[in-house]
Amino acid sequence: MKKYILGMVTAICMIPIMESFTELIQMSLEVPKGMLSKKVIKINNEIQDLQAESEPVSTSCIGFEIPSESDDFYDDYDDKKKNHIGFERV
Repeated sequence: MKKYILGMVTAICMIPIMESFTELIQMSLEVPKGMLSKKVIKINNEIQDLQAESEPVSTSCIGFEIPSESDDFYDDYDDKKKNHIGFERV
C-alpha cells in the first residue's frame, strides 16, 4: 500500500515538475538561437544597404524597346481561339 501511495504522489507531483524543468531547458536553448538570428538579420540589412548603394541610377540600354500597352497582339489570337461546334455554315 505504501508503494501505491508513493507512486500516486510521484505521478501527481513529480511529472508536472519534470515537464516544467524540461520546458526551462528548451527555453534556455532558444535564447542563443535568437541571438544568432539577430546577428544574421543585421548582416542581411547591411548587405541590402550595400546593394542599394551600388545599383545603377539609369537603366536605359541601346536596342531595347518597351512593349506598348495596346492589345493589338491579342486581337488576332482571340479570332483564332473561337471554336465552332458542329457543322460549319458556308
